[in-house]
Amino acid sequence: MTQFYTYLWLRENGTPYYIGKGNGRRGFRSQGHNVHCPRFKSRIIVQHWESEEKSFEMEKWWISFFGRKDLGTGILRNMTDGGDGTSGMVHSVLAKCLIREANTGEKNHFFGKTHSEETRRRMSEIQKARHPETSRIPKLTRSEAQFLSWATKRKGKYRKTRVRKIPTCHPEAKYGAHGLCKPCYMQAYHKKAKGASA
Repeated sequence: MTQFYTYLWLRENGTPYYIGKGNGRRGFRSQGHNVHCPRFKSRIIVQHWESEEKSFEMEKWWISFFGRKDLGTGILRNMTDGGDGTSGMVHSVLAKCLIREANTGEKNHFFGKTHSEETRRRMSEIQKARHPETSRIPKLTRSEAQFLSWATKRKGKYRKTRVRKIPTCHPEAKYGAHGLCKPCYMQAYHKKAKGASA
C-alpha cells in the first residue's frame, strides 16, 4: 500500500522554506522541484497520512499557515497553494513527443547561449561547497584500480598475497626457491643429485 506524506524542508535556522506532498523518495530529492532539497536529512520533516486526500489537505494547510514569498504573505518558496499534484502520472508517447518538440532547437530558452566564465566559476564553487573534497571518492590510476581489483574479495574469500623469497646469496639476481638465486639453486641441486647417485 502506497503511503503518502507531507514534507517540510528547513533552513539552517529551523524555519521551513518549502512544503510538499509525496510518497516514496519524493521528499528526499531535488528532482521535480523548483528549489533544492536540504543536504542533511535532519532538515527534512515528514508527516505520514492515511490517504492522498489528507496529504493534499495538510499540504495546503501548512502553506497557508507559513505563507508564500512570491505573494509577500510568508517565508515559503512554493509557487502554488498546494493540493495540485498528480501521483503516479505517466506521460503518453504523444505527450512526450510534444514536450520534446516544444523544448528543442530555437524553442529552447538557452538555445545559442553559453555561460560566462564568471558564471561557470560560481557554479563550480557552489558544487564544491555542496560536495566537499572529504566526501568525494578519490580517483584512482589504472594501476591502482587493477591492484585493488586483484586484492579485494573474490567469491567471499580474500585472495592470498603471493610472497616470493628474496635470494640471500645474490640479492641482485632473479628470484628462486629456498632463498637462493637460480644459478646457486641449480648448483646445489646438481651437488645433491651427484651425492645421491654415488
